[in-house]
Amino acid sequence: MIPNALDALTVFPWPGPPSHIRTGVLLLRTATPVGASRVYARDHIRQALTETLALTLNVPQSAIVVMSTPGQRPHIVISGIGEVGLSISHESTLSLAAVNLHGQVGVDVM
Repeated sequence: MIPNALDALTVFPWPGPPSHIRTGVLLLRTATPVGASRVYARDHIRQALTETLALTLNVPQSAIVVMSTPGQRPHIVISGIGEVGLSISHESTLSLAAVNLHGQVGVDVM
């Protein structure tokens, strides 16, 4: 069950910053060209996250680091905020990322 505060979250397309992060949660989608590699999709969504969060939170892009270690979940560290919840899912020509400034988050595209 989704809490009422999250019932009407907007999935923002990238490029283009959202005007806000409602309740501290951001959903972001990117399009990936047909036949693009998984590496391309990962790099693309990470670039989108960094740019969007920087604009939305009014911090420099250099203050945002998307960290990834094989076999572990990726996470984001934002200077002045700390580690924030991150979940990324890819499917065919779509990547979806969820960020929660207040804790863990999960998203899956099927």
